[in-house]
Amino acid sequence: MKHRPDIGTRAGAHLTSNDDMSKLVLLCLLAWKPALSSRGEGQAARTWECEQMIRPWSEIKNFYEQLVENGAPLQGMLRLVEQIEESRYAKGIHGETSVCDLCINQLPKSAYPDGPHLRISPQADGLLEFRYFDTYVKNRQWSRKVQQDEGFSRLERFFDQLRWFPRLD
Repeated sequence: MKHRPDIGTRAGAHLTSNDDMSKLVLLCLLAWKPALSSRGEGQAARTWECEQMIRPWSEIKNFYEQLVENGAPLQGMLRLVEQIEESRYAKGIHGETSVCDLCINQLPKSAYPDGPHLRISPQADGLLEFRYFDTYVKNRQWSRKVQQDEGFSRLERFFDQLRWFPRLD
């Protein structure tokens, strides 16, 4: 992906407005463009659907690295994915991306958008939102917002609360 200064923000910057968030979403969508444009017009929707699939953590890390290199302020998401990849959890959870969000589930096949999954989303105020989709009723979904550097510890507490992994105590 080539650098696009007209839509990116400088690395390390925080999103401060809806306008900045729109630029970030556009930057993330442009990361999908090669997959969409490499197929015929009639196959674009199917290609998009195929891109929303479980991928190895190394590919997810490369996705976020590419976005950060092109100016997206997603260092917190990149660090979180690096920590997951290096952790004992990497072989027991499965991930996929949806625009700039990271979706995690326990099965090696996509649960997004209808099955239960944890969605981690960068927010305009620099926080990471963790939301567990196990119901369509938004106010009944488990949700937390944390600083970017607290992302992995929040993820571990989520695993502990839902007993996704046995404790090592």
